[in-house]
Amino acid sequence: MNPLLKVASNNLRENSKVLEIDCGTGKFINKLVRLKPNLGRVVAIDLYRKPENLDSKIEFIQQGIEDLKIDDNFDLVIMKQVFEHLKDPLGTIKKVKSILNEHGKILIGAPN
Repeated sequence: MNPLLKVASNNLRENSKVLEIDCGTGKFINKLVRLKPNLGRVVAIDLYRKPENLDSKIEFIQQGIEDLKIDDNFDLVIMKQVFEHLKDPLGTIKKVKSILNEHGKILIGAPN
């Protein structure tokens, strides 16, 4: 199992709400939903396009990370291969932190 997928899976309980920022092809969030079928709200955002084979449980929102606007609080926000591309990493983390629930976590995966 992918180490990042294992960490994500281990930090989720039934009805947890998950957001993946810049989901790309949707491969990661799809695997997570299959691994944890009892999740609550699952949202994937990407600036460019909706992934072709996104699981029907996953809500897609087309927007960029710098314009992050979402009306909810999440248990886990996943930023895989995103952080190294940010113009304002600290500002973005502050935005993401504002949409976490009281015990929410940010999972950041970066190359190397």
